[in-house]
Amino acid sequence: MRVTLNVLQISVEVRVTLASLPARRQVYPAHPQRGWECEGSTWAAYGAIVAPPGVQTNLLEGSVVELLTGAVLMLLRSNTGCLFESISMDKGKTWSMAAPSRLPNPNSKVHIMRIEPSGHLLLAFNNHKHTGARRGAECKSCRSDLELAVSEDDGHTWQRLGVLDNEAAPGIRLHYPTMVQAKDKLVIVYSRFYLYKDPGLYSEAQ
Repeated sequence: MRVTLNVLQISVEVRVTLASLPARRQVYPAHPQRGWECEGSTWAAYGAIVAPPGVQTNLLEGSVVELLTGAVLMLLRSNTGCLFESISMDKGKTWSMAAPSRLPNPNSKVHIMRIEPSGHLLLAFNNHKHTGARRGAECKSCRSDLELAVSEDDGHTWQRLGVLDNEAAPGIRLHYPTMVQAKDKLVIVYSRFYLYKDPGLYSEAQ
């Protein structure tokens, strides 16, 4: 599969993404999950997404996509080392109990979307488990290995497609990706900054 990328690097964090569904319904992952109707003039809180019994993890900053079956898939960040997934069969009103996926996650937001004309699913994500898992103690707070993966079977399996950014400097955070398709090209925006310049010295002034 060949994808042309236009990568734009800016320091901005996009924490939620919308999914547009039939009947002008929007699904807006938030804390707690909320949906809107009537062009956003009215809001209603819908079903919460919960972790399996005995699993202690946050589940937040979900990214949603409508599947070919009409169900809605949400991928959520967690602190367990993998993404969790939940399915809605009623256009976002209720959600299944979240289940761990086979996709790694260092407790960071991802973005999933469907690309045309293939109809395949595309995922932008940090391809490692707990923060710093691949980089050692000097990068224990890193979010690196920002990559793309593609699914040709509506999210059942994924294939690594390419690397967006993989700097390994101490404190690096390559995260909060958001993708937009522009005809035959893909524009990707993500946040790129250093949590600290020297190990143990935290600073937002980068």
